[in-house]
Amino acid sequence: MRLQVLFIGAVSLLFSLTESTDSGLQSNLRQLLKSNMEDIPYIFSDEEHMSENELLYNGCINEKWHWDGSMMAPLVLTNFPLEYNNGWGSDKYHYITATNSKGTDEPWKFLSDLKYVDGWRYNYFKAVEKNTNDALTQIQGKFKASKKKAILFYIHGWNSEIYSAFCATYKLNKASDYLVVPVIWNTDRGLLSDADYRYDRVVTAPAAGMHLDGLYNSFFKKITTPKSWLCHSMGCFVTQNFVSDLNDDGKFENEAGKFENLFMVAPDVRYDIFNEYTPGAGKDKNECYEGQWNDPDASKRIPDCRSGGGKALSNMRKNKLFVFWNGKDEASWWREFRLKSDLTHNWPISYKGLLGYGNEGRTPSAEFKNLDFVKVSAAQLKKDGASEKEHSFHALQFMIDYYDAQLPSQDRFNGSSLSIEEQKM
Repeated sequence: MRLQVLFIGAVSLLFSLTESTDSGLQSNLRQLLKSNMEDIPYIFSDEEHMSENELLYNGCINEKWHWDGSMMAPLVLTNFPLEYNNGWGSDKYHYITATNSKGTDEPWKFLSDLKYVDGWRYNYFKAVEKNTNDALTQIQGKFKASKKKAILFYIHGWNSEIYSAFCATYKLNKASDYLVVPVIWNTDRGLLSDADYRYDRVVTAPAAGMHLDGLYNSFFKKITTPKSWLCHSMGCFVTQNFVSDLNDDGKFENEAGKFENLFMVAPDVRYDIFNEYTPGAGKDKNECYEGQWNDPDASKRIPDCRSGGGKALSNMRKNKLFVFWNGKDEASWWREFRLKSDLTHNWPISYKGLLGYGNEGRTPSAEFKNLDFVKVSAAQLKKDGASEKEHSFHALQFMIDYYDAQLPSQDRFNGSSLSIEEQKM
């Protein structure tokens, strides 16, 4: 027991040092988002290190990897830093590296035609950057050619490698009736930072979501064909931060621009999000003080304290909101362990997450209509080759069947019916 306590204390101290040394934490979150941090480009040699565009990740894609808009994605929406190669050779291209430092002010961008390069120093992806107009045009063309029924934006979870995000996108595009567009947020910065959960929860995820809302009017709202949103794990917390300001600003007061359905899979959000305890409710419920979600003192700031997340998530969709959860989810235990083990930063709300408790932890408020909780079973997981403790079940076949079941009928919508609102220059 003593060794366990010492271990927990050491882990907490490590995270505390990781957070306190980040220079961006000297200002509040909104100021931090406006800061300008200079990117230092990595230098690579050219084609002698190309691995024939082959991407092998846990047996996901056992073939030469080419950018196929129907099987991979029409484009990628990401806040990974985009670098420009001005090193050796004549080939000038943009690229993103497989892992990056995390800059909280990094803007979102549209990339396409990615080519995987097994570099001698870093693995990276060559990429073509698209402006918003070109991104909308490209989605239109790919959607019509694909004969899919709808578009699905998919955002991954915490510490997900870019390869893993592409792997899930590949599976979803291959097996579903959606044209899947990955939303890849910069959460993976390598093995040495794989334990920075609290930092990502307090800094990286909220910043990513709050930046993403800047694309709502110029991009997401322009796509008026059926479109839905799939978030996994902490990607649901990014989504919550994406829609919170939009909801407060009344962007969802009419149907225009809304997503058809929202699929929250193993959502790493507070477990009372659909029936929030009020501030002052007490220990393990809500001890947040007013404004703590955006406190200028970074050591006290807890974005989870922001109220109204459930309403914002509910209002972003037209039809149904699904919460898929696993009562034996192994990530649920790790979440609680990490938040409890921090000896220098108090966590003023419950350690519990929706991913492991669903609607059995706290009954949702009656104000939320068309809110469906689905507790996945061990039998469903095992049938698709997963453990009963599986956390990353969002791209398994039984889940894809759930997503497809919510699609509009083929006679109403098909690949030729895409409608994108004309850009007003």
